[in-house]
Amino acid sequence: MNQKKINQKQFKKERTRVYDSERRTSYEERQKKGGVMCRECGSTFMNGRWSWNPAPLQAKLSLCPACQRIRDRYPAGILTVGGTFTWKHLPDIRNLIEKIEESEQSEHPMERVMGIQRHQKKYNSELSLEILTTGSHLARRIGEALRDAYEGELLIDYQPETFVRVTWTRDA
Repeated sequence: MNQKKINQKQFKKERTRVYDSERRTSYEERQKKGGVMCRECGSTFMNGRWSWNPAPLQAKLSLCPACQRIRDRYPAGILTVGGTFTWKHLPDIRNLIEKIEESEQSEHPMERVMGIQRHQKKYNSELSLEILTTGSHLARRIGEALRDAYEGELLIDYQPETFVRVTWTRDA
């Protein structure tokens, strides 16, 4: 009994470590004062947050974390969409992905789709889509939207350094 409590405490400590606000990745803006404007997308960083607000007059030019991730080809989230249902309803699924991205990006400039790739396994000809995102929240949100709209199976795996791997599948 006592051993179980210790394991639960260790698990909770390890689980919250990933979301510790003091931990930073190389893609997070460390500057909290002044203004920064992304030279690629035009988003601005003020008061600890990226937004689409106009840049202050003396804003420094830099790359925002999302544009840097796109340039480095280093996603924060990967969503894999598979199953026979996907290919029968591909236009609807792609439309849903675009709508979710548009909605999320309007409020959170760091949440973007980096790219969508089609994959086909050689041994069984199974097809899947792989969606790379600049933020972990967008991958999760798209996966949840697919599950809510079309049911299916959703798996979310949060990994260290604020990376998430999401898988949604539905057959038939």
